[in-house]
Amino acid sequence: MKAIFKRTSLLLMGTLIGISTVQAQKSPQDMDRFIDALMKKMTVEEKIGQLNLPVTGDITTGQAKSSDVATKIEKGLVGGLFNLKGVDRILEVQKLAVEKSRLGIPLLFGMDVIHGYETIFPIPLGLSCTWDMAAIEKSARIAAIEASADGISWTFSPMVDISRDPRWGRVSEGSGEDPFLGGAIAQAMVYGYQGANQQDQLRRNDEIMACVKHFALYGAGEAGRDYNTVDMSRNRMFNEFMYPYEAAVEAGVGSVMASFNEIDGIPATGNKWLLSDLLRGQWGFEGFVVTDFTGIAEMIEHGVGDLQTVSALALNAGVDMDMVSEGFVGTLMKSIKEGKVRMGTLNTACRRILEAKYKLGLFDNPYKYCDVNRPKRDIFTKEHRDAARRIAAESFVLLKNDAGVLPLKKQGTVAVIGPLGNTRSNMPGTWSVAARLNDYPSLYEGLKEMMAGKVNITYAKGSNLIGDAAYEERATMFGRSLNRDNRTDQELLDEALKVAAGADVIVAALGESSEMSGESSSRTELGLPDVQHTLLEALLKTGKPVVLTLFTGRPLTLNWEQEHVPAILNVWFGGSEAAYAIGDVLFGDVNPSGKLTMTFPKNVGQIPLFYNHKNTGRPLAEGKWFEKFRSNYLDVDNEPLYPFGYGLSYTNFQYSDIALSTPTLGKDGSVTAVVTVTNTGKYDGAEVVQLYIRDLVGSITRPVRELKGFNKIFLRAGESKTVSFTITRDLLRFYDYDMNYVAEPGDFNIMIGGNSQAVKTAKLTLTNPGNTAQLTDDALMDTVQRRTFNYFWEGAEPNSGLAPERIHMDGIYPEKDQNVVTSGGSGFGIMTILSGIDRGYVTREEGLARMEKIVSFLEKADRFHGAYPHWWYGDTGKVKPFGQKDNGGDLVETAFLIQGLLAVHQYYINGSPEEQALAKRIDILWRDVDWNFYRQGDQNVLYWHWSPEYGWAMDFPVHGYNECLIMYLLAAASPTHGVPAAVYHDGWAQNGAIVDPHKVEGIELHLRYQGCEAGPLFWAHYSFLGLDPTNLKDEYCSSYFDEMRNLTLVNRAYCIRNPKHYKGFGPDCWGLTASYSVNGYAAHMPNERDDQGVISPTAALSSIVYTPEQSLAVMRHLYGMGDKLFGPYGFYDAFSETDNWYPKRYLAIDQGPIAVMIENYRTGLLWNLFMSHPDIQNGLQKLGFPINK
Repeated sequence: MKAIFKRTSLLLMGTLIGISTVQAQKSPQDMDRFIDALMKKMTVEEKIGQLNLPVTGDITTGQAKSSDVATKIEKGLVGGLFNLKGVDRILEVQKLAVEKSRLGIPLLFGMDVIHGYETIFPIPLGLSCTWDMAAIEKSARIAAIEASADGISWTFSPMVDISRDPRWGRVSEGSGEDPFLGGAIAQAMVYGYQGANQQDQLRRNDEIMACVKHFALYGAGEAGRDYNTVDMSRNRMFNEFMYPYEAAVEAGVGSVMASFNEIDGIPATGNKWLLSDLLRGQWGFEGFVVTDFTGIAEMIEHGVGDLQTVSALALNAGVDMDMVSEGFVGTLMKSIKEGKVRMGTLNTACRRILEAKYKLGLFDNPYKYCDVNRPKRDIFTKEHRDAARRIAAESFVLLKNDAGVLPLKKQGTVAVIGPLGNTRSNMPGTWSVAARLNDYPSLYEGLKEMMAGKVNITYAKGSNLIGDAAYEERATMFGRSLNRDNRTDQELLDEALKVAAGADVIVAALGESSEMSGESSSRTELGLPDVQHTLLEALLKTGKPVVLTLFTGRPLTLNWEQEHVPAILNVWFGGSEAAYAIGDVLFGDVNPSGKLTMTFPKNVGQIPLFYNHKNTGRPLAEGKWFEKFRSNYLDVDNEPLYPFGYGLSYTNFQYSDIALSTPTLGKDGSVTAVVTVTNTGKYDGAEVVQLYIRDLVGSITRPVRELKGFNKIFLRAGESKTVSFTITRDLLRFYDYDMNYVAEPGDFNIMIGGNSQAVKTAKLTLTNPGNTAQLTDDALMDTVQRRTFNYFWEGAEPNSGLAPERIHMDGIYPEKDQNVVTSGGSGFGIMTILSGIDRGYVTREEGLARMEKIVSFLEKADRFHGAYPHWWYGDTGKVKPFGQKDNGGDLVETAFLIQGLLAVHQYYINGSPEEQALAKRIDILWRDVDWNFYRQGDQNVLYWHWSPEYGWAMDFPVHGYNECLIMYLLAAASPTHGVPAAVYHDGWAQNGAIVDPHKVEGIELHLRYQGCEAGPLFWAHYSFLGLDPTNLKDEYCSSYFDEMRNLTLVNRAYCIRNPKHYKGFGPDCWGLTASYSVNGYAAHMPNERDDQGVISPTAALSSIVYTPEQSLAVMRHLYGMGDKLFGPYGFYDAFSETDNWYPKRYLAIDQGPIAVMIENYRTGLLWNLFMSHPDIQNGLQKLGFPINK
């Protein structure tokens, strides 16, 4: 390993010319094999070292810095570094890791690249006010290009914490108060950093790993004080705060940062429910979790324990990397020895870090981000600066513009007055750690340069930032000093008034310094500081037009300013090009289009104030200021100063009434809401058209309105455009009291306008998806059959066309087996596709093309003496082991597949030449199965498994009765490798011992069921999807149809008796079979030992051929439960009402029988096809089954 990295390093001699910008794509299996081999070489200490993230350089956000970093790197005790700036320095340190440590594992290099690297964009709160996802993604893309050019491979962004409290300084780093908008921005940022195509993310050397933060709820701290306690219900958490984090995970974010705060009394850094159960278990996050700065050590102050205790707690909870605390490096070895941490837990965390490095391509080229020529080429370029200027101008929000003060004329004299008017270091805003502070023009400098020869730009400071010098010092840290002026307040004011006297217009540059917002910058008063307010009053008294150009990182209280100042332009902190962008807007080259993403209160006493609040039982009447015994204040009305979504333009926009395509939304449909927007002013401009909904009646109280869509459009003066929004059931969902994600039937107000107080309204009714009374049996069956068909059609693995073993709608695949396909389940699937072709769900030509793809895959896929394995990798056709020794032929699963293929054969054998050719290819596959080999010599029994590596080690001779009858029939029917009839009689029927008359639940059964009195219901299904049981009998069973019907009725009777008193069991809710379960996959059977209270829809529905009336009752009941149980591919696999467990997951082997048996019940199609095959007829006759001619 070490030698490989040394050879790579030879490329770096000189200038590193020739490094590829895109790495080769590799499979998950390649990654697993590589990391398995590497971890076998690693010591425990080196594994712990991968979890260590010390800090270097001069930039820290806490009280600690790391020590002896170089020595630890050489010992393999460091996994990454952060805040080391400069590609030359990073190259030097990476060489230290690669060439001096024992295994040469490369480091991650992280940095807080929050809103730009050296080209700085507006602070994130300002960016969000663009409502322009393309612009936001572009800002992150440029940040990634520049950071990667300087050696950085990982950024601690985006911050997606929802906050409704502007007292909290870090609102400047987020996207405001709304989760819907916040989720869209989270995804745009992740795509910008990592790449927009999730399949190819991080392959380029100008893409860097994102880190969504702060997980979770960091923005909801009590009293707006940083790092403070968070306490809220789960319901509020998921409905109002969690979506942006989940959206980032859906976008493929590579890492997640745990937050400082506690949740439910447990610090997030040590919260297993949060970091493991939710993040990984429910959301399917596959990256790694890093702490915030000293997050592990800070749990000591929370009162959780000493450093060893909190370090073990963090690792066991799901933290993979320790930022700065060095608790893992210092204590994990001891915790492992004492049994407080399992080696498996350490291995998992180490693997996640190594996987991140692998995905970044650092094992192929540890110097991927160390091209020393890139900084000159890729950082702070004209293209980047132009983009930053455009996006900054788009972020500004025009709050007031009386009498058309703006835009300013390009003539006369404009005075820039205020403590923020001529400061370069203040322009980028907080968290711009790589900024070139002296290279960005101040507002005065930028306007003077832009307006040279046109407008005389003058300047006076007018006041200091704050009257209190100590306060100003706290507000101008990290090199962001405003150079406090030692003159008296009056002297500064007199100078300003003298400059103002000579001006035509005054631009008052007031507000906050950049470090008055951001981390550890909470405020209790949000108005303009005292001396600035005095200055503004004096400027207004001059009688000159005043434009308040407001620098801020949060909503401020501007009640007085709104009343007295003619024009207010909120410019946030606009970044490196802010001065030019402000000039573009002030002088009319750009029409402002920003819209607020946080509500501006009238005073601090209204906080928290947000648009999507709930009503009380005593709401204030609309238009009222105060009513006694209503929810209001004595001293101020309830309304905000500026609402969410608000922002003016130099032009005006008029909205038509809303037109709905239909006033009713059904189960699977959508409704289109349309408005026409007209630019009625004289300037071209952009408008953000916003869609809000209100759920008028719910099972829990619902907000007065919620953002559910937006569209930014550009209109020339006088132009009109039609804007449409598609409203689906998914858009109306929320988490109910039981934490189910539901869309409840009822009426909704649909509101569209230019801000959250939109008045254009239409009413939409969502119908009850559970109302099946009007559905005929045929309509209900067709709905279920068609939806289940989609699992095998739309959900098919794209390369093979076969059925994926499982589809999890939650995106969580613990075994990372999304591309694994099933042989047996695909047999059921191709029968389902046949029924879909026959019913016209797809054309015959489309169906043939899919079958040809499937057969082509099967012809090349791994086989073992003609038998197929249980699983393959769909992209390669290579066997995916089902178990430790189960990596070869699986004769039972092969039988299920062949059963389906023979039905396909019969469907096409008399068809077109192309269809007949396919049938002949299927015949070859059928003839190639060596059933005799699986007798393990000449034994009169069939064995389930054989492995080329382990031989017959699985040792599973198959005896009846279970699901394997079809295997024995096919083995006897084979025209090339047919087994003697004695194999069936001696092996399957055990020389008659299969006969065992007995009663269960008072119902007669005649067969011996393996290991139980009455087995799981799939034993009544799998063999009879093609094999027609209707008149099937032999010497051991006088009627297989009656036997399977009785097996079904036993299952139903047990569930109705319900001896364990499970919730929901009854005449219309029964069915125990092998399926997913609360505690993992399990075979549920009608006895108290094997009944876990889990109902699987496939159990009763696939028995519809035996018990049509009873099965249809279950189908109707389950369908009536709506979205809880019925999804895009039909009914979800299993559920438990008792445990409130409704996983949105599917298994192919459970979906297929539903569709096939419904078809057999309706038409007998699959039975007729399979039974018509001459070889099957011969096989039945050979085994002694009477043949109906």
